[in-house]
Amino acid sequence: MQLQNATASLDAPLQYPATVVVGPQFPKTKRDLLRLTCMMCSFTSLVLFLISPTAANAQAVSQALGLPQPPANTSVAMRQQQIIDYLGCAMKAN
Repeated sequence: MQLQNATASLDAPLQYPATVVVGPQFPKTKRDLLRLTCMMCSFTSLVLFLISPTAANAQAVSQALGLPQPPANTSVAMRQQQIIDYLGCAMKAN
């Protein structure tokens, strides 16, 4: 999975571990990963999802992937990078 994601183009579909149920809020491409947002509460996440379904929730994605939760004051870019590194996308967060 990581090797495939590392060599994929920005618009190619991302590969996820077989054990992860990929929800509609998950980034579908590397380009989507760079647009990842970080919501601090479930109500805000729901509002964002209803307004813009393509804006993924970094916290929800991290939890679904089984990644350790970073401290509350962690920047969006650091949360993005955690997911990018786990998926093996070989790029830097914004």
